[in-house]
Amino acid sequence: MAQADVTPQDIALKRFCVYGIDLALDWHPSAPLSSRTADGNAAELTVHRVPSVPEPLQTDEPIIRGGELDGLYRMPEGFLFSFASVVRFHVTREEIRYELRDAQYAYAVELWLLGTVLSFWLEWQQRPALHASASVVDGHAVGFMATNKGGKSSLAATLMQQGHPLLTDDILALTPGTPTLAHPGFPQMRMWPEQAAHFVPDVDALETVHPYIEKKRVPLVDKGIDGVFCDEARPLAVLYIPDRRDEVDEITIEPISQSEALLSIVRESFVARLIEAAGWQGQRLGLLSKVVKAVPVRHLIYPNGMEHLPNVAAAVEDNVRMLTRR
Repeated sequence: MAQADVTPQDIALKRFCVYGIDLALDWHPSAPLSSRTADGNAAELTVHRVPSVPEPLQTDEPIIRGGELDGLYRMPEGFLFSFASVVRFHVTREEIRYELRDAQYAYAVELWLLGTVLSFWLEWQQRPALHASASVVDGHAVGFMATNKGGKSSLAATLMQQGHPLLTDDILALTPGTPTLAHPGFPQMRMWPEQAAHFVPDVDALETVHPYIEKKRVPLVDKGIDGVFCDEARPLAVLYIPDRRDEVDEITIEPISQSEALLSIVRESFVARLIEAAGWQGQRLGLLSKVVKAVPVRHLIYPNGMEHLPNVAAAVEDNVRMLTRR
């Protein structure tokens, strides 16, 4: 974790790449981010610790609060996140400065940064961040959009076992265009213990994501899933909406209309409530309209049960190859 009261001038910043961001940090993260060699150019985004961040005015009300987020404030320069009264992030377009008020919560700086804060920053830069996992099939990114326990990580892990690299888990950052690019996260998955037990030999050996929840960090190497990670952006070939059902016996992949696809992708923002609070719905709708016009969205219906996943992965492989042959 970063030492107290330092600035970028006092320490050697470490360069990484995650979600397509060229990132400079003042500590070495526990998450296995892809290292980046400094090329003489400034990082796109610098994150460093400061003694204190600007305080909102006493008359300022947060634009949103809830759960661990005490408040998100609009500031003269950027935004201020306050989490659990112990960590604050002052977010601008080029820099994120954070204040850690209680050292025992040092682990949470990375947890909140790599989740909520960077997803919000990406959306601010008009680069959508979806609640999705993604694999690489024949050089193309394949995304699975779903909320927690929706099946996205299990599908990506099964494809990885079939030889298809993992691109990202939980957050899928996009650059809309021709083609739409899907950016890599880092070589680690997050799974509930019963889910992880299907993929790793010793669930108890895995670290928890957070001290107060059971979800596990599942690496792709030692004690984790035997698989490969893709650390380069890939063109997005298709987005699937997983739908596990107890009452079905067959695997079905159905096209959906662009209007339904747009509603689905809007719902699956990683920080949907924050986007609404910031008033960015209009700009995001325009970006995602471009995505669904360029990228097929498919409804993936399959039987509930881990034993069906290899067949689901095979059906996805066939569908991706059919789409990319066009």
